[in-house]
Amino acid sequence: MKRAVVDIGTNSLLLTIADIEGREIKNITELSRITRLGKGVESDGMIKEENIEVTLNALKEFADKIHNKGVEKVKYIATEILRKASNRDYVLKRLSSVCLGDIEVISEAQEGFYSFYSVAYMNPSKEICVIDVGGGSTEITTGVDSSVSFSKSLKLGAVGLYEKFFDGKDIYPYNDVLKAQGYVNRILEENIPLNLVGNFMGLYVSGGTITNVAAILEGMRNYNADLIDNRVIKLSEIEGLFETISNMSKESRARIAGIEENRADILPSGILILRSILHYLNKDVIRVSSRGVRWGVMFKLEEEGN
Repeated sequence: MKRAVVDIGTNSLLLTIADIEGREIKNITELSRITRLGKGVESDGMIKEENIEVTLNALKEFADKIHNKGVEKVKYIATEILRKASNRDYVLKRLSSVCLGDIEVISEAQEGFYSFYSVAYMNPSKEICVIDVGGGSTEITTGVDSSVSFSKSLKLGAVGLYEKFFDGKDIYPYNDVLKAQGYVNRILEENIPLNLVGNFMGLYVSGGTITNVAAILEGMRNYNADLIDNRVIKLSEIEGLFETISNMSKESRARIAGIEENRADILPSGILILRSILHYLNKDVIRVSSRGVRWGVMFKLEEEGN
């Protein structure tokens, strides 16, 4: 059955269309649009009208693609930005007007599970940890198959951290990096138990931050998820990249092969979050997952026959 899942996030809008039979995946179509729905929300809790309009246009584009591909079932999900926005009901009404189905605002626990399951489904019987660094939140989940042993959604995202410490600044000043680092570390210490460290076999990272990091390391001008999925990346590579691009202007970053359009300003913030987590977990190697929440939803729908 051909299904489509649309993920409405803080920073980007993502579409996956695929035929899935068991663990066989075929006829994949994926689209990504940077819509910045959550831009400026930290200041007053309101999603701005101009960001709604950008997201509406992208949703219309996705609806046309879904229709033209002959999709049988469509699922729309929204994450942190629509969990916390004070005008969420208004925004959901606006966005739903151009969708081919209702939008489900998933909980923190659901987001963590779907991020985890996007990897676990294709790695049966393996104890793993999945970190999903998003625009508005970061999920850390461990377990085996569909059995989750630990899951936590952190109020840490690339957009939120950027707006709190680096908004309006071209390069990332050293003193501000130290302040942001301390802020991230405090959140990790308050939310992630020490006994989590070392209790899993494989460490996977999903989300726009890590896929952009992998694309940069590959020198990839045209994004290809298959080329970076399951790619091994060392902490030393992540740290080296942060030091390089955080000291560049946004315009210089934007010219680097592999950086997604309109992500040049927030990418160092996402990398800062990721490197902090790796240090906290005492891990120096990760694997890239190019899938993420929407694929977890897709796999669960297939498993349940929906």
